Amino acid sequence: MGAYANAIWPRPALHVRMMRFSRRLARGVARRAAPVVGMGRLLALRNSILALTPEPDASEIARVIAAPLRVNPASQSPRVVQVIGSLAGGGAERQLSLFAARAHELRLAHQTVLTLHEASGALGQNRPKLEAAGVEVRHAGAQGNAAVIAQITSDSRLRTRLAAIPASNAQYAGELVGEFIALEPDIVHAWLDHANIATGIAAIAAGVPRVVLSLRSLNPERTPRFYAPWMRAWYAHLAADPRVQLVANSSAGAEDYAQWLGISARSIAVVHNGFDASSFVAPTRSELDALRASLAPNGRPLVIGVFRLSEEKQPLAFIEIARLLRERIPEAR
Repeated sequence: MGAYANAIWPRPALHVRMMRFSRRLARGVARRAAPVVGMGRLLALRNSILALTPEPDASEIARVIAAPLRVNPASQSPRVVQVIGSLAGGGAERQLSLFAARAHELRLAHQTVLTLHEASGALGQNRPKLEAAGVEVRHAGAQGNAAVIAQITSDSRLRTRLAAIPASNAQYAGELVGEFIALEPDIVHAWLDHANIATGIAAIAAGVPRVVLSLRSLNPERTPRFYAPWMRAWYAHLAADPRVQLVANSSAGAEDYAQWLGISARSIAVVHNGFDASSFVAPTRSELDALRASLAPNGRPLVIGVFRLSEEKQPLAFIEIARLLRERIPEAR
């Protein structure tokens, strides 16, 4: 745990220790059981272990932790804090980095990026884009603000709110609360499910005026590797909070989350991914011909799949399609 979570829970409560034990147990089972039981059964077992610590009622917790809205002095450049798990090589991490860097360069907003994990090595592949644009990147809780830590330890009303944060999100939400108190953002913008929920809880507790939670795919139950049993209840509550706006990057994603949560798809804004076409260099005809000849010589039919080899990308469906094509068109590559 980092500086702020340690200030909130110098001696973690029983429910926090139980959640930590459940996570360690789930990781240990995953390492040993994966080769034997298969990924699908393993993920179901992991979720069962994580559910050993029941999640209290989200709406009741939110009522306890909700802080009065903090109103910052008006400024031409609002302070925006972006929150994500890491700055690894994934699509959402790249989208956040390009968006925050360009918004900072155009002075649309003063941008700061908080990561839940240290953004270095493989987890920091997109960090250079941000730093080149002058965007500060911070690992939440890595370096605590002394004044904020003193406020956490001395303000009894604040401590009451923070003590109610559920065990499932205690560590990350605790660090984010401290960062939000220190940075005083006008807007907090989170990306991906785990960061979304920890950020939403922390923002409510810190009194952040506006919160944007970005949904970058379909609902998390469709991605068992990243799913946690407490996600639906917290998403449903956060979606109902007037300071929170859910944003999807596709209509299909918005509709899928809305159906999962039992809310109207119209309550989820849709902002499609953008890109700068000038950053792409079109290949020449001779380059295309040479590449095609290297993959499928003599004009043979060519089918290419581009995706990550993860269960949610359905690589087995592509393999089955390739098998059927080869049966009908033996020369296909």
